[in-house]
Amino acid sequence: MLHSIIDNSKKFYTNFILNFACGVILTPQRKTVPSIAKVLNVTDSSIYRTLKKQMPYVSFSPHHFFDYIKPFSQDGFFVIDDSVVTKQFSKSIAGTSEVFDTITNRSCLGLSLITVAWTNGSETIPLVYALWYNKDVAKDEYKTKIALAQELILSIPSSIAAHGLIFDGLYATKEMMEFLVQKNIRFVARAATNRVVQSSGCKLSLKEHPALKLRRNEHSRTIKAEWHGLMLYYTVEKRKDKKGETSIVFLVSNFPDSSKEYVRIYKLRWGIEMFHRTAKQSLGLKDCQSINLDMQKVRICNLFYIYAFLQYQKKLRKASSVESVMRSLQMLKSEELMIALVAFNQIFHENN
Repeated sequence: MLHSIIDNSKKFYTNFILNFACGVILTPQRKTVPSIAKVLNVTDSSIYRTLKKQMPYVSFSPHHFFDYIKPFSQDGFFVIDDSVVTKQFSKSIAGTSEVFDTITNRSCLGLSLITVAWTNGSETIPLVYALWYNKDVAKDEYKTKIALAQELILSIPSSIAAHGLIFDGLYATKEMMEFLVQKNIRFVARAATNRVVQSSGCKLSLKEHPALKLRRNEHSRTIKAEWHGLMLYYTVEKRKDKKGETSIVFLVSNFPDSSKEYVRIYKLRWGIEMFHRTAKQSLGLKDCQSINLDMQKVRICNLFYIYAFLQYQKKLRKASSVESVMRSLQMLKSEELMIALVAFNQIFHENN
């Protein structure tokens, strides 16, 4: 009898999850619960009640996402990044604090979301996340972003094979790189231009080191250098933007390869930036108005699932972007979209 009740409960929440995903995709503008309820032709309160009850169920536990990518994980990299979710007009939302938004270059009220995703360059699947709180909010439970990132990395099952980890300069600290070297995890990351390294008897910053000076027709070059007792590989890359303006950036890694390969790998990080952008602009990450932190977390988990579905549709349709997939799906009737969601849900859970 108990197993029957549990099975029926899971079926109910699966149906709700798929309907909620349908509502998020079909809602044309802000993805608030009232807007989603209107599209689904249900009451606001019915959605709120179900969202509140969803937490005990395992539909979005990280192992489901890890199991989903397991068959093809060896073809890509893990990537870690954080993003500010602004909640500018919601001072009463639990967990919000003053955070610095690198997009606007100013402090704002919001949540700081740290995400680990898997990517192969054409497909990006968010897997697991943590929320970072400043000391005023976290108090005795305060953790640095580096500590949270390490916890997320350790949560990745050893059975999930990927080529390594990609991250930007924020996480390229001595603490993080020592941790990754100790765990035998390969990485490619952005390095600060003023980092002082020693190579060929010369101890200078990356931007001043003679071994990293590009020749006339060179676009990248790699040297092996020592930094705080770590022997690492540093790459200089000359970039050209859409306007034709050039810039110099530096990368760091802990495994030997060609400079072109380091550059190629680091470019894969763009996938998680696209995820955070789409999550905020098109999937309602910043639109949740609940003052309950658990409700905010449920919305994030639902959003991970929706994005995995959109990535699957992108591959299926051979589309150029998730945004183009969204536009195509929004032209469907809700019944047609539900058929696609049910089909994906079977694939998503077939390895679980």
